[in-house]
Amino acid sequence: MKNIVKEILQKGLVSAWGVYDHESAEGVIERLIQHGQETGSAWDYSRAMSNLGFYYHADYYTLDESLDKSLEIARLIQTSFSSWDEFTESYLSGYETWSGKSAKFRREIYDGLKTSAFNPYAIDWNLELKRSW
Repeated sequence: MKNIVKEILQKGLVSAWGVYDHESAEGVIERLIQHGQETGSAWDYSRAMSNLGFYYHADYYTLDESLDKSLEIARLIQTSFSSWDEFTESYLSGYETWSGKSAKFRREIYDGLKTSAFNPYAIDWNLELKRSW
């Protein structure tokens, strides 16, 4: 099963991102980070974070590489936005610009999670982010 998932991810990364190995994966991550910094877009940072998980499962990054880069991006996010709400507004705006579609459904998911007993956004935005693996 793991090999099937790996193959599916590798094919998807090639078609969606032009990623076919570690080097091309790094190039995409760096471009997303740079664009996020230039535009202040949480959408780009979010896509970079998602890609890191895909890279790990596709065997393009080790677990430590994925986690270390995620920590780096998380720190950029934390210093670029002042709260979960500000980050999410930027993400939703970026999604709408990228997709040309309404982010209404995604906003409803966010609002629902914030009122959920399992609210991930209850974590303090200013939590100290440090390496723990």
